[in-house]
Amino acid sequence: MSFGLIFFAAICVSIIVGAYNGIGEFDIHITPEHAATARKCYFLAQAFYCVDAIFIKSGVCVGLIRASNKSTIRYPAYVVMAISSIAGISALVTVLRICTPIEAQWNPAAGKCLSPSVIVNISYFLSAVYILTDFSCVIIAVVLLWDVQLSWKIKSTAVCILSLGFFASAATFVRLKYLSNYFQETKLMSC
Repeated sequence: MSFGLIFFAAICVSIIVGAYNGIGEFDIHITPEHAATARKCYFLAQAFYCVDAIFIKSGVCVGLIRASNKSTIRYPAYVVMAISSIAGISALVTVLRICTPIEAQWNPAAGKCLSPSVIVNISYFLSAVYILTDFSCVIIAVVLLWDVQLSWKIKSTAVCILSLGFFASAATFVRLKYLSNYFQETKLMSC
C-alpha cells in the first residue's frame, strides 16, 4: 500500500503540473511549450496510474489474505491480484509503446503514434478489469466478515466501510463516458 501511495502522489503531482500547463483547457488557449509540458504530464499520470492500481489492489488483497486462513478467501484474492497485475502491466506496456519514440507523446513531430482507438480500447479493457476486481474485493471482504463473531452492529459498520469499494467502481463507470474524447484532435487537453 505504501508503494501505491507513492505512485498516487506522483499521479497527483503530474496532474497538478499538467493542469497548470494546460490540461483542461482548449488547445487554442495554450502555448506550444505549455501544451508539450501538459501532454508529458498527462503521459506520466497515465503510466503512474497503471502501476499504482497494481499496488493498491494488491495491498487490499494482501490485507484480506492476512485476515483469513481460509482458501475460500485466499485463492480469490490471489486471482484478483494476478488479474489486476496482468491488466496493469498490459496497460503500462501499451501506454509506453503507443508512440515511437516515447517523446512523440508530447511532441508529435518527434515520431509516430498509433491511432487514439488503441488507448481508448486499452482504457475500456482496464476499466472493465478494475470494475470486476473492485467488486471482487468487496465480495471477498463480505465473505470474510460473514462468519466472524462480532455483533451485528459492528459487522454492518464494517460492511458499510468496505462497500466503499463500490464507489471506486462508480468512478470508473463515470470515466467510461469520457473515453471517446480521445478522438477530438482539436480539444486534446480539454478531455
